[in-house]
Amino acid sequence: MIGLRRRRRWGADHIAHETGLAASTVQNILNAAGLGRLDRGDRAAAPRPAVRRYQRERPGELVHVDVKKLAGIPDGGGWWLHGKGNAPPRAGVGYRYIHTAVDDRTRIAYSEIHGDEQGTTAAGFWRRARRHFAALGVTVEEVLTDNGPCYCSRVWAQALRAAGATHRRTRPFRPRLTAKSNASTASSPRNGPTSGPGNQKPNAAGPTTDSSTTTITTEPVAPSAGPPQPKPSTS
Repeated sequence: MIGLRRRRRWGADHIAHETGLAASTVQNILNAAGLGRLDRGDRAAAPRPAVRRYQRERPGELVHVDVKKLAGIPDGGGWWLHGKGNAPPRAGVGYRYIHTAVDDRTRIAYSEIHGDEQGTTAAGFWRRARRHFAALGVTVEEVLTDNGPCYCSRVWAQALRAAGATHRRTRPFRPRLTAKSNASTASSPRNGPTSGPGNQKPNAAGPTTDSSTTTITTEPVAPSAGPPQPKPSTS
């Protein structure tokens, strides 16, 4: 019975049917052997281990940088407003790319919406993000990104070297390692970012800081003994 339990992962009723014993007898034997619960020795049913969270000790010690791609919304609203089948056509609307930098310790976040995720755009965003952190008294030491093309470009590497920051990349196919930067954009509008008044569009020609680029920042969070929670307040 214990062998069937471990090899086949059968319950007491199934084992009782196969062995001709009463289900209560089988259950008592399994309980005595410490196999009374189905999740004992079963990786599929076993409770998941506790999430191991980490947090750097100093502001600026590690900054997470990532890009989130969202579909644009046609003028007048999309299907979320008008309903599926009644929304204006999306032809030519394209996508918006939210470039985000989040400090690992304080969760200070700086984001910009652009029309692409090219290396020059990412490098320009980083220069402005670094100035934003510097204005708050945060000196960036390391930058963590995924292996996206813009973060493997020469212009990105040059921007980091000019800032004196060390570049670290996540292992491939490990999106959870950039979850902190992704979480900072989770409070964005459900249909994605929209253009500003007067049909403004994010500047796709090059990174700028004029009215065509939307900037989102979050206030710093006071360090605590436990893992701090992100504050989605925007300005």
